[in-house]
Amino acid sequence: MLTTRGRKTGKRRRTALIYGQDGASYIVVASLGGATNHPMWYLNLTADPEVDLQVGPDLIAGRARKANEEEKRRLWPVMAKIWPDYDKYQMKTRRKIPIVIIDPD
Repeated sequence: MLTTRGRKTGKRRRTALIYGQDGASYIVVASLGGATNHPMWYLNLTADPEVDLQVGPDLIAGRARKANEEEKRRLWPVMAKIWPDYDKYQMKTRRKIPIVIIDPD
């Protein structure tokens, strides 16, 4: 579960996401099923990158950032192995689907 702060309301918003790991960092994909627009949770964390994660019973505070191109090239296959539909989602949209890296505090 990813918790972000709403960029307009300031309210905390929880979203269930598929995740991967890269060392101590958590990885999520802002796919929204290949929709034209970015998901709201992604827009929220671009406005306020301080997020909370719940992974099983563990609660983790972290800071989110968009993966750079080199990181995305390396991490996309990792995430597509976890959820193969990510490749279909990218083919479905002209939007460059971002990968988000969340570094624990």
